[in-house]
Amino acid sequence: TGLTNEMRSDFNIMKELSRHTRLTPEQREQHLHRFMSDTHW
Repeated sequence: TGLTNEMRSDFNIMKELSRHTRLTPEQREQHLHRFMSDTHW
């Protein structure tokens, strides 16, 4: 995953990482639409 064991055990790093990886369905849709727009789909 690219994370060291030290990083994985750091609560603050994992909390911040989860803000970017655990999206609501609405956020996921917005990101997908933005990606499609950026790639001219």
